[in-house]
Amino acid sequence: MEKKELFNNLLSIAEKLDIKIIYENKLIVNGTCRSYGKDYIIINKNLSIDDKISVCIECLKGRSLDGIYVLPEIREILLND
Repeated sequence: MEKKELFNNLLSIAEKLDIKIIYENKLIVNGTCRSYGKDYIIINKNLSIDDKISVCIECLKGRSLDGIYVLPEIREILLND
């Protein structure tokens, strides 16, 4: 799977889990936050695709994937990484 396709799949999973993605220009720290009962993944838009993928994987690890379809290779990454 190409990196862009992997990243888009991770974004789709986040959307299915009702997690909003926020891109920032001058962000030093990337990761998750929760505000007013809503989950967010915050990503510096200037990161490389590899780093964006790493941020998404780190933020999605440990989340329940029950009830949503996740490609087997991505499910394995999220469960074993």
